Amino acid sequence: MLQEYASNYEKILLIVFVSVCLCQSIFAQNIAKIDADLQQKMALRETDELIRINIILNQQYDQTEMRMKSSVFLKKEEKRAFVVRELKSFAEETQQGVMDFLSAKPTVFKVQSFWIANFINCYANIETIYELSSHPDVLLIGLDQEHQWIPEEKMSGDMLDETREITYNVQKVNANLVWNVLGYTGENVIVAILDTGVNYNHLDLKDHMWIHPNFPYYGWNVYGNNNNERIG
Repeated sequence: MLQEYASNYEKILLIVFVSVCLCQSIFAQNIAKIDADLQQKMALRETDELIRINIILNQQYDQTEMRMKSSVFLKKEEKRAFVVRELKSFAEETQQGVMDFLSAKPTVFKVQSFWIANFINCYANIETIYELSSHPDVLLIGLDQEHQWIPEEKMSGDMLDETREITYNVQKVNANLVWNVLGYTGENVIVAILDTGVNYNHLDLKDHMWIHPNFPYYGWNVYGNNNNERIG
């Protein structure tokens, strides 16, 4: 009887051990979906504090397939319209599961869907981030943070001279020589800036801004999800 009891006890211990190992393995796989910067941020935050994150989906549109599909359109406008429709449709379909999960969470705020790169941005607490890491549609969860890639450079008095006709940075790249030699004036050319923003009241810009009724401040602030950084 004792021998049979010991045998059963050993079996139970073995099952518990295997279960623990399996849980640890699954947890390790899930935690690997959370990037190192985000893990570090989570370690320093309280459980209920919100962190701004990027949720990258497993499914990403194959670029080769996109090029093949869009090659049937000869006009640039038609090709662009097709690519936009295709990416938006793909993002809506593949993000649905994660979107449903987020919408059911009262601790998730400011959810934004992005379709050029298939990902979702939102604010979530630590518990929700861990739960997201086990979602089958999620490839990676990253910390949405600000970076300053270009070091601040102290400008000399000559650089700050507001009386000069051509600003320092223009002369630095010899753009003024191109104007003079090749006759480029920039007239009727629209320049799009994909950057941290510009001062549209700058003397070199304020009289040359692109005008559109849907964009009263000349563009869109993607980070703040508004049409002007200067809010309040």
